[in-house]
Amino acid sequence: MRLGCRPSAPAEDKGSEVVKIEMKPSKDTNLMVIKKTKYMPVVGDLFAGNVLGKQWIIGRVIKNGFSSATAKHCHLIYIYKTNEIVNPFDVEFPIKINLLFPPFLMLSNMMWTKGYFIHIKNHPLLDGEFLLRHIFESSMIHKYVDECGDPTSEPKSDDVVGRYSFQGWSSLDDKISNALGVPTHPSHE
Repeated sequence: MRLGCRPSAPAEDKGSEVVKIEMKPSKDTNLMVIKKTKYMPVVGDLFAGNVLGKQWIIGRVIKNGFSSATAKHCHLIYIYKTNEIVNPFDVEFPIKINLLFPPFLMLSNMMWTKGYFIHIKNHPLLDGEFLLRHIFESSMIHKYVDECGDPTSEPKSDDVVGRYSFQGWSSLDDKISNALGVPTHPSHE
């Protein structure tokens, strides 16, 4: 069974049973509430979210199992630039590194527990699906660091540089909205 992907219409499904993904608007984000879960994301997980019931976003867990000063379940995730996705369950591997914004450091599993992200499938990370190094600019120490906060060399011209800050669900919702040209949710102003 495959799940469709539009809140009000079934997906094109290549012959298997078509099921609608039920979603409802969130009072806190532009991301729709799809399915609340206690799922613990693992490296290689492909996940999806839906912005305002109109556009799917696809992401991947690149690293997890590390801690920050304020949280135990940190994740390094990618959110991809995608064309119009009709069915997030039809994403094929390998996935080209075409990021909507630099890699994102998340504090927790809240995107899944609040139902904003749904687990699509797990697939081992393949060569070419992840950046060779992750570089973040730390405004606190005015240096470049990796995802664990360890100092790293200055970025080269083709390196993707993120901001070293472990962030929560509302920050990620804002980042996705801004990258897609959607006004941020009114509750974040």
